This record gives sequence, C-alpha cells and structure tokens, in this order.
Amino acid sequence: MSGPITVGTDGSGRVAGHVDVPVIVVRGDTTGGQDEVVVGVDPAEENDSVPTYACEAAFRRDALLRIVHGLTIPPTYLETGYFPLAHEIEQEVGTSLKSLADTWQARHPEIKVVEDLVREHPVHALVKASAHADLVVVGSRSRLGLGSISHGAVHHAACPVAVIRTRSRA
Repeated sequence: MSGPITVGTDGSGRVAGHVDVPVIVVRGDTTGGQDEVVVGVDPAEENDSVPTYACEAAFRRDALLRIVHGLTIPPTYLETGYFPLAHEIEQEVGTSLKSLADTWQARHPEIKVVEDLVREHPVHALVKASAHADLVVVGSRSRLGLGSISHGAVHHAACPVAVIRTRSRA
C-alpha cells in the first residue's frame, strides 16, 4: 500500500505508529478553508519525507506552508544564570529554521513557505498553529508507536493531522 490511510481518533495511534505510509487522523469538526498547512520540524533532524509530504499537501491545497518549531529552554539554564547560553541556543535554532525554510522555498517556488520559532513546548506550538490550519504534518520516528509530539498533535490538534513515519539515521 503506498497511499495515505485516513482514520478517526479511535485506534489512530496504533495505526499511525506502526505503518510505513502516511496516516491522516481526522478528529472533530474539520471545516477547512484556512489555506494553511502546518508542519512540525526539528531542524537538527535530517529527513526528506516529512517536508516532501508537507510541501505536496500545501501545493494541492494552494496553501501557505508554515514550518513550526516549538523551543523549550531547560529551566535550569535560566535558574542558574545561563540565560546568555539560552539566547544563543534560540538564535542558533532560529538560524537553522530560517535556512530550512529557505531551502524548502527554493525547492518548491510554487508555494509560500514561512517559519515560526515558538517559545513553548512543541505540542502546544502545533496545537495553537492547528487552529488556523487545514492540516498539520508531523513525523514519527519512534519504533514503539507514536512519539510524544506526534501523539500530542494527533490527540489535541484542531484539524486533521498527517503522521509520516520516518527512520532515524542511527
């Protein structure tokens, strides 16, 4: 089977976490019409399947592609006075995210790509972004089912979520 599988939320984690084709989880009211596809990324993770799927989804919908990365700085950095290090981490991730957006934009000039570095947990960032989206796209590289971020997106997003299984290079 090569096409995506569409499922409701009952049992969606079991399906999405164990098949090697995209799974689209549809929950609640899906009014659509937002003209935006959101993709959750980790700029440090190298994988083409998630951005490829997200770009194709944005193209098919004639929608904006919003790249979202939720960044949480460990509280111990702030509590122990390492705020400059936290600021450097944020700048580095922001630069990587911008580079990623520029690369995707160059590869897919037919869509508009924007990036959002959000200072909160990745699940919260994706759930907030889902309120203005037709689709959220996330990767899952866990061998035991959904990872924590894809699990959170599947169960809390305000729009359908496409889960793309990835394999880490380890």
